Amino acid sequence: MPLGTEKFSIRTSEVDFRHRLTIPALVNFLQETAMHNIGAIGLPMHILEEKNLGWVLSRQHLKIAAYPRETEQITVETCPHSFEKYYAYRDFRVYNSQQEIICTVASSWLLFDLEKRQLIAIPDFVKERVTLCTKHPPLPIPKTKIQALQRVDYQANFQVSWHTLDLNKHTNNVYYFQWALDTLPEEVLNQFSVSELDIMFRNESLLGEKVIAQAEEIINEDKPSQKTFIHRIIKEKDGKEVIQAKVQLIKDL
Repeated sequence: MPLGTEKFSIRTSEVDFRHRLTIPALVNFLQETAMHNIGAIGLPMHILEEKNLGWVLSRQHLKIAAYPRETEQITVETCPHSFEKYYAYRDFRVYNSQQEIICTVASSWLLFDLEKRQLIAIPDFVKERVTLCTKHPPLPIPKTKIQALQRVDYQANFQVSWHTLDLNKHTNNVYYFQWALDTLPEEVLNQFSVSELDIMFRNESLLGEKVIAQAEEIINEDKPSQKTFIHRIIKEKDGKEVIQAKVQLIKDL
């Protein structure tokens, strides 16, 4: 069965002061469900590791309609739906305890040569092993570039530590979500919630590297209950861009 589902009970360590699921915790759930699913449908991690290969996230587009609360049980559903030369496309749907969709996520993935530290075209053995899903029509994933920052309104510095590394020995993508959002001012994070987040992963960052997270607010005076920010994270040593993102938030009622 190509469709993968995982159930999660929201724990205290996964919520904010409003007792609602955080974005990093949500992204962890997505990642965990995807890794279990890719193994179940024919490509367990050890097969890729034997060939010095690993999956890396290229782009992820989240739309969040509601946030589950502490102790609530949610279900994450995922499956791959198509391949291109370099890209594998995977969708996620998150359901609350009433089986209502509260979040949809479109994503694209790339294969990474762990020895050469470079991307490769998806080989035939991967396409032959992976069973694609047709239960749902594919979610649209943005193809256009995220606009570049014109100015820096907010900035924060971070360093890649041992505990931020993933199986590929580079920064786990969850921390990029966290670092980008941690750049925003406290009053925004206290009063607004992310409704949509589009993020592009452009380069890896490695143990010990210092990165700078920057954000620009796109002012829209006609919609005071909404806020939009453009983000980027760059390496301190050479300014190389690691991620770009666009985040839309709505004011909590």
